[in-house]
Amino acid sequence: MNKEFAVVISPHIDDAAISIGEILRGYDKVLVLNVFNKSIETVTGVSKKDVNNHRILEDKKIAQQYGFEFKYANLPDTSLRGIDWNNHNLPIDQELLTQVQEWIKSELDQVEADFRIFIPASYGLHPDHCLATLTFSTGPLLYYLKWIPFFVYCDQPYFLNRKIIKDKHEGHSALEESGTLIAVPFSVVEKRIMLSAYKSQLSPERVKLLAGKNKAEYYWITSHKFFKFFTKNLGGK
Repeated sequence: MNKEFAVVISPHIDDAAISIGEILRGYDKVLVLNVFNKSIETVTGVSKKDVNNHRILEDKKIAQQYGFEFKYANLPDTSLRGIDWNNHNLPIDQELLTQVQEWIKSELDQVEADFRIFIPASYGLHPDHCLATLTFSTGPLLYYLKWIPFFVYCDQPYFLNRKIIKDKHEGHSALEESGTLIAVPFSVVEKRIMLSAYKSQLSPERVKLLAGKNKAEYYWITSHKFFKFFTKNLGGK
């Protein structure tokens, strides 16, 4: 068991569990900062007006089973902002980015124990993921990375599909050349149990992809200086 405190920047409610849930189980304490938790998207037919509450209940199952703590910025995801999730050329919404930065900083400032941060790599270039990653590209949060240990985690299922994704950020290529990729194998059975909490978002087929075809979780080790380069030009112009 790792005695350090892990803080995870999760673009959506299920991203932390999907991408590094089993890694997080190795920590005594986990805080998941869910950025774009307001949504109308579901694969199970939940009424649009009930999606938000339903998804938070799914998080509560994870909290009860694994002891993770969840906090919410209550910001709208692409489905509510009227943006296509796979439109990689959209300009960055600077006002929204500032909101995300201010919220994450306020939450980190309240953490009194030593901690390390897991930041999404934005594989797939989902606009919400890009905004979550870019929060650490400038200002006080970039400065935090000088003295707080951090990892860049591989967001799934985009990392699995990275070879067929046409739009690839140059920073991902640079990561592959100069970063250190850590692969952490997991029990497929245990991972499927965790993912089963998010039934509103994950079909049985998707669960089999994430825990079956895929048998490990991944993150990059890189430097503060490289992260600044990595986030350069991330997202649309």
